[in-house]
Amino acid sequence: MHRGKQSTNYRRTCRHGFHREEALAEQFLRYVRGIQLPPKVAEWARDILKESLEEETDFHETAVERLKQDLARIKLDMNQAYRDRLDGRISEEFWGECSAQWEAERQRITERLARHEKADSAYLDLGVRLVDVAGRAAELYEKYGLLERRGFLASVLQNIRLKDGILTAEYRPAFQVLAQMAAEPTAPPNVRGGGSRSSKLTVWGG
Repeated sequence: MHRGKQSTNYRRTCRHGFHREEALAEQFLRYVRGIQLPPKVAEWARDILKESLEEETDFHETAVERLKQDLARIKLDMNQAYRDRLDGRISEEFWGECSAQWEAERQRITERLARHEKADSAYLDLGVRLVDVAGRAAELYEKYGLLERRGFLASVLQNIRLKDGILTAEYRPAFQVLAQMAAEPTAPPNVRGGGSRSSKLTVWGG
């Protein structure tokens, strides 16, 4: 009799846990659906990000070329001033002042050049991948196993809380932007009508 009661309690506990997991999964799914982009919006978002990637690349290439030209100019000025110093056309004091200024400028330009050359557009590449994921977020979530779901949710949500069976959470910043985009049945008017990269991203980015 005692063992039968234990068995009943065990089955009841298992059923309760199962229903609790089901309820939580459904609540998490609502958040996942919140970043699901309508096909047309996902297409526009990919176009904007790809255009941004091209503009960012052009900007860095132009900036790097200009900085290299500035370095070449400084080198020519320093070489000419050095020859004038050897020929006695300028004083040692004047040479010292000018060379110190040129060296400081050269150092600043070299640092800026290094930043530009190290800069990449990985975050924009990531943005394109995020949009691709957001286009089928619910499909992926429902297809994932338990461990994959946990990893997926951890990358999408933060500050997750459960109180009295009610789940609350916040989207991580990148996914908050996607949630705002997902709430739009179509792209905002000034995105559809063109405009600069920054104005397009501002409309959706808040």
